[in-house]
Amino acid sequence: MLPCGVSRRLKRTAPHSRALFYGCFPAFLTVTVLLLTFVTFSPSVRRRVGELTPEWLQKSSHLLPFHSGSDTDFGKVDDEEFTHPILITKEGAPEPYIVVATMIANQAHYLPEWIEFHLLQGVDRFVIYHDSRKKTKDLSRQVAEPYIQSGIIEWIEWPKDAHKIEEVLGARQWPVDWAKRDFYDQLENDCIKHNPARTSHLQAGCQAVAFIDAAARYRNRSRWVGAWDVDEFVFIPLEGTKGEVLGDHTLKNALTKLEEWDQIWLNGRIFGTSGYFSDPTPPSDGLPFTLVTERYGYRFDNDLNRQFDRSDIRGFDWTRKALVDPRIVTSNKIHGWLVEIPASENREERLMQTNFKDIVMYHYQFRSVLGNHDKAVANGNPAMEYLPVREGYFNEKEDTGIMFMVPFVKERLLKRINSGWWKDWKPPSAVAKPFLGYEKAKQPQVCLAFAYLDPNLSKLRKSISSIFHHLRTYEPSLKFETVLVLPRSKEDMRLMDEFPFETMLFLNDTASEAHAVDLLFETCTAPYILSLVDDYETRVGWLNPLRPEVVNRTERVVKAPIISAAVKLLEQRDDLLEVWIGDVPDIAAYNQNRTDWLPFTPSKEVKIDTDYDAVKGYRVQSASATSVLGVSRFGGTLKHRERIMSVGPVFPRPTGGNNLAETADEYALQEDYAKRAAALGFSSAHFCLGEDPTDRQDQCNFDPDATYDGATTGLMWRIRPVYEDGRAKDGMIDRAL
Repeated sequence: MLPCGVSRRLKRTAPHSRALFYGCFPAFLTVTVLLLTFVTFSPSVRRRVGELTPEWLQKSSHLLPFHSGSDTDFGKVDDEEFTHPILITKEGAPEPYIVVATMIANQAHYLPEWIEFHLLQGVDRFVIYHDSRKKTKDLSRQVAEPYIQSGIIEWIEWPKDAHKIEEVLGARQWPVDWAKRDFYDQLENDCIKHNPARTSHLQAGCQAVAFIDAAARYRNRSRWVGAWDVDEFVFIPLEGTKGEVLGDHTLKNALTKLEEWDQIWLNGRIFGTSGYFSDPTPPSDGLPFTLVTERYGYRFDNDLNRQFDRSDIRGFDWTRKALVDPRIVTSNKIHGWLVEIPASENREERLMQTNFKDIVMYHYQFRSVLGNHDKAVANGNPAMEYLPVREGYFNEKEDTGIMFMVPFVKERLLKRINSGWWKDWKPPSAVAKPFLGYEKAKQPQVCLAFAYLDPNLSKLRKSISSIFHHLRTYEPSLKFETVLVLPRSKEDMRLMDEFPFETMLFLNDTASEAHAVDLLFETCTAPYILSLVDDYETRVGWLNPLRPEVVNRTERVVKAPIISAAVKLLEQRDDLLEVWIGDVPDIAAYNQNRTDWLPFTPSKEVKIDTDYDAVKGYRVQSASATSVLGVSRFGGTLKHRERIMSVGPVFPRPTGGNNLAETADEYALQEDYAKRAAALGFSSAHFCLGEDPTDRQDQCNFDPDATYDGATTGLMWRIRPVYEDGRAKDGMIDRAL
């Protein structure tokens, strides 16, 4: 039996003083479609749909291919070839019990999974509002077409079709007159025209008024109307059950037992990027589409009940959408509905709020690093930009609670495909193979050496994809090979499909980080080794044109050819064991014996394809009387292979190397290795990127982990999150930029 929630009345204020609060979540990139069960309409409406439907479709009693031709032709289909608005119904079909409305743009890769998932949960119809304001090529309609032909999707170009919907699809009905006036006011000023004084969110105004339209038209035809995005999945948990059928564990079955409620708030869990750099993510095995529920498995840990003081995290840990009885709807606020209870009933609204055990919503809000930037731009909301610190929290807990649905969804999609649906659909090659065109260099200069013993593979994926992005974008002439070391229990050949590793090695789960580092050193063949141990992440450029000062300040730092510069510095100085590519924390263990900043001058004999001007200078770190840790560290460094091999192995060996016990901790092993390197006369170096280190307050000394001041000591960083604004530990600062 499902537990009841908290009752609350949503107060209505004066029509002209109501300010729409649209929350912090995107509308046009995070919204979309789909589901199964046939529906009917009044004869007059059905006749009108027939008049607007192509002749070949009117005569058809079965599903026809919605497009034919080559993959190239498919991409050229114009949406104007399709009828809209459109709803195709089957004679005698019952009215829908559950209707879900969503607004979409550029969601072709994600629609089929979202539709099939919610069909399995009992949704009867989807009202898809496709954003007609977007000028980019969008194949969403082509992918949705077979569902439209089957009566599962009602398709509307929004707001283009706003004033002809009632003629084609049925009249809007209103519980009070002011709700109708408000609807048309919002349609004109929050959607057709965008008035920044009313809302700064570029998408939410159009989205909210679309949802009001759905509720108004299904007011007396459906028991429940919901509104959520294509990256949000609502379902009934099925803990500990491995059955082959869903049985009663569906949203529809649950809602039939909750009809005493007027509105149900669906609280959700927010998932992170799982390390994906761009979206759409690669298709799932055997399918031409991505299965988000299968690929994304890490989320924010709501169970810890933390209270964040940090402004860049606070508020992002919350998500909610809602189902409502459409008969009482007056307006929509994206994350909930405003309602008006008839005076004759003499009561307040009955509002239920779900927990995470009865009805659950999984929100895949952050599907990729670059996708975060795209959302920020699309919604006019700089706060939504990708933030590594926040991302760390949204990938902290593995959650497989939705995975029981995956085989059901796959089975449905495969049946559709085998029956002829999407026969000409092929994912773009760049999506199917994110690193298409990569080939191992015949004589690589650098070995990208990844040692990853953490069970959370989302961090590894981001570490790999971000450094690949940097090299291919900003240092394309640098030739490299790749080596990966993983624990045996994390053997996952999908990584080989995603990333072009020449060598993948597996250790016993009890092996230490030091053992993994030694294995990398022995396996790499290139003269220089970029040691990427644990979760080093390469910075990316800020894309948001709404914040040009941020873009201008960080662009040169992010684009600095630091790895090529490090190779040249190691060529110039025989006393350097390694150059630190990652940020250099300004802590005593590292800074006790540093030189002043020295000018860096790349060799003029070598042809370069990047601008070294952002590499302002370097300084050398040597052992001091109290610390040797500035000489060497495991990760985030470009190492000279011959020199590190001369120091000997990190891990204890029966012969050679060190005399430490095999049970020694990582810190002791690193310190011992640095001590042996220092005895041979080796030191390390690191750069200052961006601002001149001798200008103003010496920016690379002042705050080495941040680029907000236009300078940093590294291209990469490791996330060391703190909960409160202005707090950091021992100089290890994390920042949004």
